[in-house]
Amino acid sequence: MSYEESPCLDPQPPYVTESNERPFTEPEPRERLGESSVAPTAATEPPKAKVAVFPALPVQAMQQRTHLPQRFWSWIGLKDKTLFDLLQLLGASIAVPVFLALLTYQQAKTADDRQRHEMMSNYFDEMTELMLNKNLGEPEQNSKVQSMARARTLSTLRQLDGERKGQLLKFLYESNLIGQCKLSSKPGQPTACQASVLDLNGARLNETTFDQPVPLPGINLTAAFLPGAQLPKFDLSRAQLQNATLEGANLTEALLDQAQMVKVQLVNAVLKDANLYKATLNGAFMRKADLSGATLTEAKLDKADLQDANLSNATLTKAILQKAILKNANLNNADLAGANLKEAKLTGADLTSANLENADLSGADLSGAILTETNLKGAKWDNNTEFPTGFDRKGKGMQK
Repeated sequence: MSYEESPCLDPQPPYVTESNERPFTEPEPRERLGESSVAPTAATEPPKAKVAVFPALPVQAMQQRTHLPQRFWSWIGLKDKTLFDLLQLLGASIAVPVFLALLTYQQAKTADDRQRHEMMSNYFDEMTELMLNKNLGEPEQNSKVQSMARARTLSTLRQLDGERKGQLLKFLYESNLIGQCKLSSKPGQPTACQASVLDLNGARLNETTFDQPVPLPGINLTAAFLPGAQLPKFDLSRAQLQNATLEGANLTEALLDQAQMVKVQLVNAVLKDANLYKATLNGAFMRKADLSGATLTEAKLDKADLQDANLSNATLTKAILQKAILKNANLNNADLAGANLKEAKLTGADLTSANLENADLSGADLSGAILTETNLKGAKWDNNTEFPTGFDRKGKGMQK
């Protein structure tokens, strides 16, 4: 059986040749295939030494290996393709779906923006109609109109993005529908406040953003859902934020003086340098909140959870922190002069260089706390007060 007739033998690759193994023979005439019958020149004769050359036509090498006829490769369009050509084809097959996916995403985003814009326009028109023709916001308004406005507002908020939620809130506030306080000549000092017309209890205001700080003193957002809200430098004096969710919100340098924030959720919120003068935060959940540099003078924080919170350089003079949880809190250089810390949990708290002059520590738990260079002059304590192991009260000027 000849070499060509054997079905088992793998033909020698066309790119390896060896002298004297295969004598050069004149190729058969090719006129029947429509090709030139010019005989090969000496340049096309096999070299005399064994040479390995990378194939320019990988498909032909694949044909030799797989015994597939030449017309098959021509039929699928890969007869004369090089490796570079194949890679280009593969790249196109990947790039086209990616491009189409991006195009589809952009089209969907544009459609969503258009839909939200139309939704906002319709909402403004409907609310204006209720105010002009149904007495919404007036003393003679009826509860049915008020309920209708609330339902429409909550439904619209659920479908808006953060920026448009901010626009909607601004519209409601300026329309005197969600509370308002008139400012006195002194910035941040509201005088008379208006009651809220719309109840936004449970409103979905997450990720709410504004183009710039907006004065919203006296706004009523009781039990509203505002995680991640961006409200830096906002005037929220006397705001109603009871039971509101503000986890992760940005309230840096915000004005929250006299704000009602009972049981507010402020986990991981940023209130750096915020003004919370006389704010009511009883039962507030403020774990890991950043209150560094904040003003909490005379603030009410009974039973507030401030575990792991950052209160470094904060002002808490005469603040009420009875039964507050301050475990592992950072109170470095904080001013707690005259603060009420009865039965407060301060285990592991860092009170380095803090001022606790005349503070009430009766029944407080300070075990494990850091009291390096802490001013305890005139601070009150009793038999239920627990101090760090080895702490010497002598010479601290404390009163029992």
